[in-house]
Amino acid sequence: MDILMESKREQILHWANQGLIDKQKIFQVLTDLHIIPNKHSWSLFIGQLLLWLGGLALSLSMMFFIAYNWDDLGKFSKFALVESMIISCLVFYWKFSTNKIASQLSLMFSSISLGVLLALFGQTYQTGADTWQLFAYWALLITPWVFVARFPAIVVLWIFLINISMLLYFHTMGRFFTLFFSSDENLLWTAFIFNSLIWFFWELSCKSINWLNERWAIRLISTAAGMPVTALLVVSIIDSINHNELAIISYLTLIMISYIVYRKKVKDLFMLAGMSLSLIIVLTFFFAKILFDKGSELSGFLIMTILIIGMASSAAIWLRNIYREQQ
Repeated sequence: MDILMESKREQILHWANQGLIDKQKIFQVLTDLHIIPNKHSWSLFIGQLLLWLGGLALSLSMMFFIAYNWDDLGKFSKFALVESMIISCLVFYWKFSTNKIASQLSLMFSSISLGVLLALFGQTYQTGADTWQLFAYWALLITPWVFVARFPAIVVLWIFLINISMLLYFHTMGRFFTLFFSSDENLLWTAFIFNSLIWFFWELSCKSINWLNERWAIRLISTAAGMPVTALLVVSIIDSINHNELAIISYLTLIMISYIVYRKKVKDLFMLAGMSLSLIIVLTFFFAKILFDKGSELSGFLIMTILIIGMASSAAIWLRNIYREQQ
């Protein structure tokens, strides 16, 4: 959509320079075609921005207030403060259910406040539970709200919490899961598989479920899926003894599927740019491994500089050509 908007803007400005459109009416034309936001769009944006900032300010102020007055507040006062925040958000969600954005944001901030409540419980009673359990229980408890709210931001928060809990879990318990891979590789494989499944089902469902049709959320999840498999392949390249064929196959499969889907079907330039960046990183480590293993460090740095500039320039030209095709 952004590419189409840029194309229309350039076309209208080109017509204005040719005298086909009165230059005094350019702003009105751009506004009528929704290329630049009108007053209603600005009002809606500012209203949503203030709602987000207000909710974040309330949540953060509550946390800092409790932290600053930790010794002066009793434990029941702390719990009452956080619980009243959660209840207020839920009441606001119920009371203003006709205002979709406001009610969804209230449920979002109640989800954040629930995490504060769990952290407060663990800090107050010193339960001795591992840190990963905090994020795991947090994700588990907000799961019903994820389905009730139908709000991509809460889904992304839920996915983020699961990823954090997995990271901390393998950091704590990773030594028990090293039968096939190291603990770090187990973490990367788990993150890759989990986020790839979320990515696949989200992309598959976004056309039939309207509230899932948010490209920013899909792009975040795709980044969370692409980073681990890229790291796995880089580790496989660096490790000259144990090459991970499964990482190579998984990476190439992901690259091919991403190219077919986002070049031919969905046509998402961000995804293609992310794919290009990943390829540049992998190829950089591949050529660096070959050059520096031969001991030619000085010439190796020079060649690597030329290769990186060449790959980045080629990717930029390719993406620019795709951008022009989509105009």
